[in-house]
Amino acid sequence: MKKIFTGLLAFMVVLTAAFSASAATAPIADAPYLEDISFSNAQIDGGFAQGKTEFTLTLANPSESAVVANYKISGEASVFIDYVYAANQQDGVVVTLNFTNGSVIYRFMYSNNQELAVNSNANLADITCEYGELQPAVNDRDTVYKLYIPSDLTLLNITPVTADVGAVCTPVTGMELREDQTPEIPLTVVASDGTTKKYTLKIKRVDKTVAEIKEEMQQEGFTSFVAGELFYQKPNFIISIGAVLGGLIVFAVAFSTIRKAVVNPYDEDEPEFYAVPELEEEPEPEEENEESDAQ
Repeated sequence: MKKIFTGLLAFMVVLTAAFSASAATAPIADAPYLEDISFSNAQIDGGFAQGKTEFTLTLANPSESAVVANYKISGEASVFIDYVYAANQQDGVVVTLNFTNGSVIYRFMYSNNQELAVNSNANLADITCEYGELQPAVNDRDTVYKLYIPSDLTLLNITPVTADVGAVCTPVTGMELREDQTPEIPLTVVASDGTTKKYTLKIKRVDKTVAEIKEEMQQEGFTSFVAGELFYQKPNFIISIGAVLGGLIVFAVAFSTIRKAVVNPYDEDEPEFYAVPELEEEPEPEEENEESDAQ
């Protein structure tokens, strides 16, 4: 009896382990899933495969972060990207698909992590936000950026990506907003030697909903949902500016023409009527000859 019980227990342990392994490597049935994903500064070892959620990444430059370059989702889900840290430096990227009935988590762990020298690099390489568009693109000079989001977005998730794998910057997760709210969000990067660098995100709204932007993002060749939407890019604004400039040019030309056509009312050869005539000086009398006087 004891042997039977032991056998059953061993069978259950094996079955549980198999189920756990299956759950860790396969998305939930009929749930949204990643169709594809790619990174800059990293390659997925063996390539991406649907049906798996655990991967390893080889960094092209082990001192720099892997940055999600592109991804495609099957189904309706929001995406949140985060970074895993171990021994005070990045150890991998976690991509979470959140949907109505749950979530699917994909892990991309670094396969060539190295112990790096402490440094003062507190720069950001990227700032990701699912339905956000950053302007200008992240660079080493600017610390203030505009983040454009849909008009009806009320839940904000932002992932700052540090340039150096040893630096840390806390992500913004689940920040609730009113539909008309446009706050400024501070971000602070802490380098491996403790150096800090502060960034500011100025939230701006575009006149498009989440649904409209999601539809645009799914179109072939999509690059931006902001281009053409800013007030100075609107056709009416451009037409108005053109009309104003055209009017100024016409006015300048007309003014110049009229100025040239005006007749000079003064005749340079005609003396001014109010000019005082100059009096001729009378010649002084000549002195009489002394000799004549003497006679």
